[in-house]
Amino acid sequence: MLVAAVQLVGCDSAADRDDPGMTKEAPLKLIAFDEVTAEHCLGDTAVRDGKVPTTDCGNEGAFEITGVIAFGEDAPNVMPSPATLGGMATDRCTPTYEDWAKSNGGISLVGLTQVVMYPEQWEGSTTPLVCAIINHEP
Repeated sequence: MLVAAVQLVGCDSAADRDDPGMTKEAPLKLIAFDEVTAEHCLGDTAVRDGKVPTTDCGNEGAFEITGVIAFGEDAPNVMPSPATLGGMATDRCTPTYEDWAKSNGGISLVGLTQVVMYPEQWEGSTTPLVCAIINHEP
């Protein structure tokens, strides 16, 4: 998976890293993509063993999930290049970030880390996409 300013998560495997997760207060709970909801929070930005690493939303470093959607009808049947895939994921998640900002008193998205996460297995238009955000401001 990819990681950038808007962190795009694709083929990176956290199992290859020594980092046990981004959160420090609680262990990660791995959940299948089809079981993740906006009630969960991400505890890391890398897919682990094909699953989404979640944590308690009260933990420092937890990313609030703003939406769990599919790539949609415009998605190709064959997995696109990482750059194209990252752009598609960001475009699909942007409305969820904007809705989140509105529901949080119109907070600006500037300065917030936005994350997209999707499984390594491409399923075309039905490929799940997890959109999440964290505010690094106090």
